[in-house]
Amino acid sequence: MAHKIPPPTIYMRDKFFLKPGLHAKFFEGQQSLLEHLRPENVKLVAACNSGDGSLLEDEPPPFHLPSLMHIWEMPKWRTLYKLMWSFSETDWYADDVSSLQIEHQDLLVGIASDVDLEPRPRDWKGGPAPKYVYVYQEVRLHSYMTRLTYLRHLNWVIANIGDRGWHLQWAAAEVTGTPSQICLLWRVESEDLVTKTLHWLGSDPDTRDRYAEMMLGIGSFHQELLHPESTEAIDNRLDSTPEKAPSAG
Repeated sequence: MAHKIPPPTIYMRDKFFLKPGLHAKFFEGQQSLLEHLRPENVKLVAACNSGDGSLLEDEPPPFHLPSLMHIWEMPKWRTLYKLMWSFSETDWYADDVSSLQIEHQDLLVGIASDVDLEPRPRDWKGGPAPKYVYVYQEVRLHSYMTRLTYLRHLNWVIANIGDRGWHLQWAAAEVTGTPSQICLLWRVESEDLVTKTLHWLGSDPDTRDRYAEMMLGIGSFHQELLHPESTEAIDNRLDSTPEKAPSAG
């Protein structure tokens, strides 16, 4: 009897920049967007930005606006296009999109069946940024390393750094953009731990050989330090607010 293949977990990764002077308008739009996405079962995995600190709704933005990245979990393949079509005629969506300067969206599928993920904490509801930072990685494997072998290495890494303040929050493979490229988002309990932990993996006698074997199987590698931004706080606030139907306009 053939085994039924479980449906993939579908993600949309949105990378974008804000227009100068529209920082407040952007966060107002995020409130409306999150309210309208809740009935559609679209979930925010993470919202983060580059630069030296978090972009916050109640604080003035930096002179040079950072790039931003949002990761959304979608219930179905057609959800993104259905929602873009249904939202396109609304005033709130037009206002939200008008605050963006450059935007690039890609679809990905989860590889969570092979790795353990830890969702982001939900206690940040505003004010100062939380203590954690994100480490975002894009990985393309050499042809001789299979994805299964890489995921075994990844699970080994998780087992070794989980008690050092690292938590794998998201893991997926691109469908559009760079097909099969693996993307990871780690949540790290402090910025100091990022360099310290990676140095330990590569130098400790108990870990360096296995870590080197893993890294040698990678053909290209991009890593970026990111900070949580206030869209996460807005989402967390909505989690603790009784649901009401959002206005359509």
